[in-house]
Amino acid sequence: MEHKPTPRARLALGFILASAGFIGLASWLIALPQSLASDDAFFFSRGLQRFSVLDFSPHFPGYPGFILIGRLFKQIIPEPVAALQAMTIAFSLAIPPAAAWIGLRWKLRASLVLAVFVVTLTQPLLPFLAVSGLSDGAGILFILLFIALLSGSPGPSRWQFLLSGVFLGMAAIARPSLLPVLTAAYATAILAAPRAALPIAAGELFCVVPALLFLYANEGWFYLQEAERFLIGHTLVWGNTAFSQGRTSKGWLDVLLDNPWLGLLLFLYGAAALCGVKAWTALQPAQKTCLVAFVAAVIWTWTMQNPESLRHLAPIMELGAILLPAVGLSVKVAMIGLLLAAGLNVAVFARNGTLATEQVAPLTAAARHLKALSTDGLVLTNRGVRFLRDRLAAFRVYDLAYPASAGSALREARIPVHRLSSQHIDGCVPQSVLRARMPGETSLYLYQLAPRGDCLWRPSRGP
Repeated sequence: MEHKPTPRARLALGFILASAGFIGLASWLIALPQSLASDDAFFFSRGLQRFSVLDFSPHFPGYPGFILIGRLFKQIIPEPVAALQAMTIAFSLAIPPAAAWIGLRWKLRASLVLAVFVVTLTQPLLPFLAVSGLSDGAGILFILLFIALLSGSPGPSRWQFLLSGVFLGMAAIARPSLLPVLTAAYATAILAAPRAALPIAAGELFCVVPALLFLYANEGWFYLQEAERFLIGHTLVWGNTAFSQGRTSKGWLDVLLDNPWLGLLLFLYGAAALCGVKAWTALQPAQKTCLVAFVAAVIWTWTMQNPESLRHLAPIMELGAILLPAVGLSVKVAMIGLLLAAGLNVAVFARNGTLATEQVAPLTAAARHLKALSTDGLVLTNRGVRFLRDRLAAFRVYDLAYPASAGSALREARIPVHRLSSQHIDGCVPQSVLRARMPGETSLYLYQLAPRGDCLWRPSRGP
């Protein structure tokens, strides 16, 4: 007579498979070559050697918490790019266990906790957060730790509130662009538990005040001038937000329509948030904080973040996965929702990712390819300008954000001219296509141009 596996046996098997998946993901990320995927990552790698916001080491607002932790990693791994990638991999791999810890502190069923771990582990943007060399993973991890320490029964102690404030402060100085989300989370936490206000604020100030003093000591009042330049540029000039003048790039709605599986995934989390609003009075204080942080992340991303960078959706996806089983749904419905989320995660990755281990980031691949093509030349691009100028010292690299100077250089060119673009140019055949490795990363197209800007390689029209 056959014996059906008991629930405990099925749970143990799920835990073993999830652990194997975690080890597999970690092994793949560690096996990927060390490379820089953007100018911002390049600035961070420089910041690990010499900190100067005015010299873009790193760029504004400086990310002092992220740089501090990076320098600790650099004590173990001397090479800056390797230390940077090791740090971002560590932060990103810590996100699924932190999400599961929140489920445990919310006293969710073990099966739901395991499902939350699987959903956050298969989150399709997680691999890019790990190898991007950027601070997104650090910011998300510290937010999750803040929420975890707000949880517990009968209630957190003052020391737990104090430590949660430290993690909130670390999120602020490691990922300052999440400040509106952090502010909303803090406001909700103290409204739900007024006795938490002072210890959380004390923990946060313990991190933020020294960071601000360090920035002032290092940069002086010039830091405020750079703040003005950056904030005006990001909000109104560079096309990064919904308020930018003359914005021509796609909006978030266009991005989600182009990526239907991703759109369905966010719709699922949005539906869970609506259920949470309906069940507001029954939610724990930490669950209310998570819900408000999710809504704030949606609003902030939709209005103030660049749709060309899918990684900005990562906080929404991580908070949504944690929120889904905690909004008053039955265990069966919550489990179905989490399994659906995991399936959509896999679908998004399968559509845009690869499991190859020998590929470097497209920007690094472009620099290597250009070096192999010639000993000098002219490069027109709006991707990785500062990185390419550093890596291609013999080339003249022009930023297409300033088309007049680039056009003048193109007309006077007597050397090979290359155009590096994130979009396919109609009527042209690229010399090389540098494919993205995973969702969130952007493929690049390298074209050779004639002196007047015409493509040298065009599609064959046949016989």
